[in-house]
Amino acid sequence: MAIGLLNLVACGGGGGSGGNGGDNLEIVGIVLNSDKTVISSDNSETVIFQLYGIDASGNYLTIKNVDLYKDGVKYNSTNFKTDTAGSYTFYAKYGEFTSNNIIVKVNEKAQFKEEKTNVTVNNDTKDILGESIITKVYTSTATQNFKNNESNINFQTENSYKPSLVIAENDNGNAILLGVNHRGETSNELSIRSTAMALVLYDPYIMKLSKENYLIAKDYLEKSSKLIELENLIKQNIKNYPDNPLLNNSSENIELYTKALVIVNDIRKYIESSKKTIIKRGDLSDYKALGIIDDKNKNEDVYIFNQTFCMYNATVKTGDKLDKKFGDTLFLNRRPLAEIQLIDWDENGIVFDPTIKMEETVRIPKLGDIYFGIEYEKLKKETLYMLVVQVFFDAVGIGFDAALEKNDLNLVINLFYKYFQGFVNSMNTMLIEKPANKEKAYEQAYKLLKEAASMGYEPIISFLKELAEQKAFNYLKNKFSEKFAETTIKIFLKKATLMVTIGYDVIDVGAVLWDIHFAPDNHEILGIQNKGKYP
Repeated sequence: MAIGLLNLVACGGGGGSGGNGGDNLEIVGIVLNSDKTVISSDNSETVIFQLYGIDASGNYLTIKNVDLYKDGVKYNSTNFKTDTAGSYTFYAKYGEFTSNNIIVKVNEKAQFKEEKTNVTVNNDTKDILGESIITKVYTSTATQNFKNNESNINFQTENSYKPSLVIAENDNGNAILLGVNHRGETSNELSIRSTAMALVLYDPYIMKLSKENYLIAKDYLEKSSKLIELENLIKQNIKNYPDNPLLNNSSENIELYTKALVIVNDIRKYIESSKKTIIKRGDLSDYKALGIIDDKNKNEDVYIFNQTFCMYNATVKTGDKLDKKFGDTLFLNRRPLAEIQLIDWDENGIVFDPTIKMEETVRIPKLGDIYFGIEYEKLKKETLYMLVVQVFFDAVGIGFDAALEKNDLNLVINLFYKYFQGFVNSMNTMLIEKPANKEKAYEQAYKLLKEAASMGYEPIISFLKELAEQKAFNYLKNKFSEKFAETTIKIFLKKATLMVTIGYDVIDVGAVLWDIHFAPDNHEILGIQNKGKYP
């Protein structure tokens, strides 16, 4: 099909058919570009493609009657949006010429669904509560009065398997019991057991698991003898602190959250003991943490990847002395720990699944058959600040769903200075102080989490509310109420003060802090294109 919308005004002084003069210039190739390569699977974002002819001098030319293809099938538009997550390969044909490929990554958009459940309290638990009266129940998006031992309340699920938290409170506004709902469940009987299950399942590590691993975690928890121990600790807190059993400042409460974290860590070890192919990423000579990969389609596309847990800028240089900048500076996000399912790490490297997915790379525009260089620059501050944002999201149980750009990072940093000035000073100190070993990195991670806990929930909620007003993060709107965020953040901050030895987040945060200091600040990779192939 001829796609008229791909007719473009000639650039750079040359012109083919329909150009600004120079009709005698012949096309020697074609280049396909797009305004973006990452979108969400909710039809809210559109990729717009542009195609140029190029002559022997490198001038861009206007061309007509171009065919665009998606995954090898002719595609009848120059715009692309979809509600189906995955990777889609686009290229164009013009006569004898085939363009470079563009791989569009479509991220799974959280499919939030509103449902209703009937909340009750089982009889045994009512006896244990004694005079503690439940007056309200609330979820992330709704609050209802609790009368005659029941309440019908809406709850919102992110997908078909992740838990949605239900909280029951007394007339003083303190959480008394917890429960979890899953999509399709129309009733929820709160109990001592449901509260114990919720303290484990509504945890940052568990919430980031795949469906398969979440179901494994849930089954493991139901069979664990430690679940009964956790139930007994909840009963003890209800007996001794009936007005505020889940969030008091007693030693019994510390024991309660310590036990919950121990069970989470048991689940982590159980799931990750069956990990498939793993590799220890040591120095760059052992394994390329920053590198280049070809898509094997002989189309002169080159893709760069980032296996570290830091963000990077990357600049492409060409020319005889590699002193000419090619295109815009590229942004490479850090590899997400949740997807890797980090097992462990030490000073010699990080153990993880080494698979490089093409859709997680960044495409370099068509280079031609030339020598080129890639200059990487580590974004230490941006990495640390976005790590803390991820921790805040974890606390509320919100999936991180933002397709970030450099401007978004600057906005986040500005909001940090607005809401967390004292915390910012501590974070900036961490950017200077290099941990000597793994244990020191853990100490830094613990300090980071403990200082976050000391801030209290109010500034965190204010930060998240303002962040939700920004374009990259507006999916946060209407995903949590302030009351829900207050309780979940308090629960998380309780755990944060206990994570020095047993918390999964200390392993997460410690690994990122290590790479902030020891992944290369600057790195250069030299390459060559030969007949459209690298290397």
